[in-house]
Amino acid sequence: AIRGTSMGTFPLMIVFDELDTNLVGVDLHIYVEDIGEADAPSKLLDHKTIPNVTIRGQPPVYVARLEAPPLGDDAQVSIRVHADTDRSGTMTSGDYLSTSVCALPRQMPPLGLDVRVHRI
Repeated sequence: AIRGTSMGTFPLMIVFDELDTNLVGVDLHIYVEDIGEADAPSKLLDHKTIPNVTIRGQPPVYVARLEAPPLGDDAQVSIRVHADTDRSGTMTSGDYLSTSVCALPRQMPPLGLDVRVHRI
């Protein structure tokens, strides 16, 4: 179990690579996972869905606000993002996913965290 003090809420900037068109009616799924145990699957700490989002602009960015989980001394927490373009609830061709680990730091940067998502 993760014990400790929460860092409160923070901005999470979801940056869309290779977005050549506006996305309308996208569901954003944000997963907060404990990845601290070696040779063990990650453990889901939180899942937030933001329904019916429109993404446009250059660069295409969506800013979500998240509540940071309490972090213990040995915690390693990762944030994963799935932009569900067809709102199927599963990862399908045309969706956007984060493909690298976005680790939650012990001290949150003043501007929050960036997560890049790529089209699959």
